[in-house]
Amino acid sequence: MSASQTDVLEQIVRQSTEQLADGRRDFLVRLRPVALGTVEITLSREEGSYVLKITAQLQTTEALIESDLERLGRAFEALLTQLSLRSNFEAEGLPPVC
Repeated sequence: MSASQTDVLEQIVRQSTEQLADGRRDFLVRLRPVALGTVEITLSREEGSYVLKITAQLQTTEALIESDLERLGRAFEALLTQLSLRSNFEAEGLPPVC
């Protein structure tokens, strides 16, 4: 495996951004190189809070993700805030925030 931890997290965030912006809440992230496998992302809302479940296909990829969960969590918080603002603007008929 030649991808670094940063590469893996960036791939997850980038692909999740696209999927979540399209309204998907359950999807697969296909990592590169393909030897890293896939990561399943499930986003749900429970008691007013978002719950993010991340399941890696391979243990080695899971270890890369778990070694920097704090950074990944911050990235998803920012992403969800941005998407929430965008949907609020769209609901009010205003131009989306980019």
